[in-house]
Amino acid sequence: MKKLSILLLAALLASTFATLAAARSHIEKTLKLEPNGRFALESDVGSVTLTGKSSSGAHVVIDADREDFESRYTINFEENAGSVSVTVRRKDRFSWNEHGSVHFEIEVPSQTQTDVRTGGGSVTLSNLRGESELKTSGGSIDVSGLNGKLDARTSGGSIHLREVTGIRERIRPEAGLRLTPSTVRSPRTPAAGRFTSIASPAMSRPKPPAAPFT
Repeated sequence: MKKLSILLLAALLASTFATLAAARSHIEKTLKLEPNGRFALESDVGSVTLTGKSSSGAHVVIDADREDFESRYTINFEENAGSVSVTVRRKDRFSWNEHGSVHFEIEVPSQTQTDVRTGGGSVTLSNLRGESELKTSGGSIDVSGLNGKLDARTSGGSIHLREVTGIRERIRPEAGLRLTPSTVRSPRTPAAGRFTSIASPAMSRPKPPAAPFT
């Protein structure tokens, strides 16, 4: 009897995990993009990881923990000569009472100009050569291995820079947050410089989890 109970419990747990796993949305798309092109993402929600690669093509994966994500958001993939754009817009602009999380995993040619704007979530960028504009309304920004002009702005998190070579046009964390020291080289300065903290460690906020969407 005890053995039967354990088997029934195991079956129930397996069914529960299967249901939870099924209640997710997974979108995957590969678009044509050659080196020296431009990639743009504009989304109302989501954290973003964008990585440069040695091959051509833009590979975009969107994972959400809601199965109705595609019914609640309009998702557009657009290919043009020399550029790719992805937009994700909430269909009901006044719906804010349901929660979940969404994450973008993106790979583009390393020689790509990038423009990432998200309404909520952290942004991580690495291994790219080209101008990058990063903007988030609710998360940290982490940039490493970038060679090019950088414009990074967040209204809800810290900014971390490592091995960034190029012009620092605008680096704007929200007042009271932390910009971590990191070696950054710029043609505007005669030697390698360092960004310094704009707030004491006690004032800095922890890195937020994947951003919720509604």
